[in-house]
Amino acid sequence: MSEGEELDEGDLRVRSDIERYGWHVALVPPEQPEDPHSIGWGFTIGLVERFRHPEMAIFGMDLRATHQLLNRTGVAIRKGWRFEPGGTYPGLLEKYECAVRSIEPRWYSIFFGNAQWHYRGDAFSMVQLYWPDEGRRFPWQEGFASEWRWDQPLLYLADEGAALSPALRDVLQREGAL
Repeated sequence: MSEGEELDEGDLRVRSDIERYGWHVALVPPEQPEDPHSIGWGFTIGLVERFRHPEMAIFGMDLRATHQLLNRTGVAIRKGWRFEPGGTYPGLLEKYECAVRSIEPRWYSIFFGNAQWHYRGDAFSMVQLYWPDEGRRFPWQEGFASEWRWDQPLLYLADEGAALSPALRDVLQREGAL
């Protein structure tokens, strides 16, 4: 933060949460909640600076569940857990493992602008926490539930055609984000 920069209420809340808990959870609601192709997401801010752990992001879940799961991962990280890209982790979701993949920095400005503001650029790392379908498969695995395929963009891929659903890509193009 530059000297003399004024912080608004949201900025102060981010800083306060990081000081108090070790991270802040930012939630982004679906643009059109009634549209099944419109997804929301959440992510942490503060894990890198407080615990030297990548920030965490979750897409496609109910925002209340997203908030709870991000807080659960934050508590685990505070206790010493490390969520490494390529790993799977039991105990975060009842009966299911979650998987972790690195997020390509090209997606930071599109999905994680608040984290970019906090870190003054892209000098931080982020991982995406993926949840499985009822068959315990992840979005990149053959047989993953087709109705959920695009709820979790594959942000470990840099190619927008492979990473994003056609609907999400169209929205981001309309908004000038791509």
